[in-house]
Amino acid sequence: MQIQEEITISVASTRPCSRCPLCAQASTSVHSHYSRTVRDVPCGGRNVRLRLAVRKFFCRNSACQRKIFTERLPTFVEPWAQMTLRLIAAIQAIGLSTSGRLGARLAAHLGISTSWMTLVRRIMDLPTPSAGLVTALGIDDFSFRRGRR
Repeated sequence: MQIQEEITISVASTRPCSRCPLCAQASTSVHSHYSRTVRDVPCGGRNVRLRLAVRKFFCRNSACQRKIFTERLPTFVEPWAQMTLRLIAAIQAIGLSTSGRLGARLAAHLGISTSWMTLVRRIMDLPTPSAGLVTALGIDDFSFRRGRR
């Protein structure tokens, strides 16, 4: 499937303030703005790119080490990430169901351009479930020579 066009959407946060990631103090003092581009899930067979207008704020807590911080959008995109959380979830779902090169072909058919290694990395990013309560533990004794332990 050849994707010929790309949809670019400009997004800006309308929250009046943001919290410092270190000290959690709210700030309304805007330092500057910058633009950030992230990928999102495809729409109508076309790649979607979001151009985020992100603000930097002054931290007004004098005891905080960070004087300037960038606003965070934790339910939408992780800091420094190049794709949204829902695109990551879609890639993880494809990777868990198919894995590897087959998953990359399925993703391409769905309009998600990704490599097989990205699928594997996204699966490895998932947390490992806890083992739970251990009721029995077996130890296997192995030796290359007879009579040695």
